[in-house]
Amino acid sequence: MAKISIGRFDNLGEFEIEEFPQQLRLRSKNPNHLCLQEFTPIASDGLTVLYNDNTYSPRDFSILVKQAKLTNLIVLTDKEKMLLVESGAKFAFDLFVLEENFPIFNNIKFNADLNSNIRFLSKCLSKVRQLGVRGYSLGQHIVTEGLYKTERKIRWKNSLDTNFFFASFGGYQEIFKAKEERTDRIIVALDYNSMYASCMHGEFLEPKSLSYKRFDCEFTSESIPAGFYRVKLIKPKTDFIKTYHPIKYTRLNRSYSFKLKCEDEITLSLFHNELEYYQQHFEKVIIIDGIVSPKTIEHPLVAYVTKLYNKRLKAKREKNSTLESFLKLKLAMLHSSTNKTKEKTTSFDNYSDLVIFLENEFCLIRPEDCSKRDFIKIINESDFFSITYSDEKIKLKHRSYRGAEQLFSLSAKILANARLKMMRTLEYLLNFDELEVCYVNIDSIHVSIPRNSKEDFIKYSSFIISDKLGDLKVQCFADKGYWLDVGRYWLIDNDQVKKFANVGFNSFGNSHPFISQRKKLVRYKTPAFDFWKAYYINIENSFSFNKRLLSDDIYSQNYERFDFHEVSSLSQMCKSEQKEVSNSLWRKASIFNQLKSIITS
Repeated sequence: MAKISIGRFDNLGEFEIEEFPQQLRLRSKNPNHLCLQEFTPIASDGLTVLYNDNTYSPRDFSILVKQAKLTNLIVLTDKEKMLLVESGAKFAFDLFVLEENFPIFNNIKFNADLNSNIRFLSKCLSKVRQLGVRGYSLGQHIVTEGLYKTERKIRWKNSLDTNFFFASFGGYQEIFKAKEERTDRIIVALDYNSMYASCMHGEFLEPKSLSYKRFDCEFTSESIPAGFYRVKLIKPKTDFIKTYHPIKYTRLNRSYSFKLKCEDEITLSLFHNELEYYQQHFEKVIIIDGIVSPKTIEHPLVAYVTKLYNKRLKAKREKNSTLESFLKLKLAMLHSSTNKTKEKTTSFDNYSDLVIFLENEFCLIRPEDCSKRDFIKIINESDFFSITYSDEKIKLKHRSYRGAEQLFSLSAKILANARLKMMRTLEYLLNFDELEVCYVNIDSIHVSIPRNSKEDFIKYSSFIISDKLGDLKVQCFADKGYWLDVGRYWLIDNDQVKKFANVGFNSFGNSHPFISQRKKLVRYKTPAFDFWKAYYINIENSFSFNKRLLSDDIYSQNYERFDFHEVSSLSQMCKSEQKEVSNSLWRKASIFNQLKSIITS
């Protein structure tokens, strides 16, 4: 029997208890007070810069930028920025890029004709303003608007809300199959209609009424207060939960899915609706303690996102692709407007103080078998932390989660609803005869079914497939499928790529399915110098190895989760992953290269 403790950053998850929680007035900014930015459009091929119908060398344009005090320079494509940076142009450091800041336009491509580039850029900027977007990016505008609308309806929260920062903030993301080439089967790619927006429906805890309560009792079918509970799930009793549970074990911000065994016991935090679901799949559920609220509310944005979704459907019917893309992105981002964290730097005199801070603030504990060098390296590899040394001080950059502009209880509940929605969908789909799950990524599911069962499957799933908010839609059917990582797959039909994703290599609008190398730039900036260095990423070096690739038959290959003992400590995680690198790196690379050569030949 394994006793498994689950936390967001590490295997700790106790609540921060306050006898008298502090009431905090929520803060927001009116999006209408964001600057209506006037960008300065330019175009470049790295050798010349086009501005105001005049061409300059990068060096001469750098001088002009200083003399004329030009600001808010923007180019159409990321390639233009990269070319200018490589040319040594200092102004390129702070260039805005339309395809990154406003990713709603189709067919954005670098064009050697700079006049064509700048005309298209100016046209896109005009459209951005017609849409009423303020600020430097769509993300800035959407998050500001979402928090402002939320704060208009929820004025207060209490300090117990910070506990929800440590709830799992990940969606359900996992690959189950590497290859499906069996001729008697087809792949069905399904996708939710605005998953996160749909998960704003239902009841949410009132942020100002949160309180801590101790339980230490077995959960029964009797109703419990709406809340966020630390619980023990004891002895999984269904094959479905042992194989497909979305829980990940984390040590020092490294997370792994794992197989459950009959005698296992998991300690973790769940919302009340999750608790009711998991009770069906475990022999016993013990409630330890919880943060509860005597009053529930509806999400302050639920009516707004419903209205936006109807507008999106209308834009789609009218074939207004730019407006549809804008509304789609808005629906996807609004849920995160209450969990935006700011970067903060804290200085320490010595290593011991740093370790204590990480333990107290983020529940991160250095394992006894982890050296100081390895610990710092692991922290630096994280998206959440970085450590530098300056003026005989150790400086830690980290996220601040105690601000008055955050409502983690709302965001955490939306993500919990999304995971629960996915679990219920998977459980339903797996009841279809001979269905196999291939791939799950937050709001999409790929399954393999017998070819002769296609019509039966459409009928079976018809009540969860529609154009309604939160329902599924069929994106495509395919003869073959290949899944090498989350966000990296290719679905093939009639020897043509029907649908693909290649995260990290395909920029927005790039439709080439088999890009295997990408140049990236790293900026090094100190008071003494400021420069960029280019480096290349190859697809073979980007694969993850947190599941075991099995040697199945030649036409169908599956992944398998590690047993818990294989990921139960940091050292075990490293051993299991290194072993899997040796076992499957060449096989994944072979799948990609063979697929690329066949389809492009």
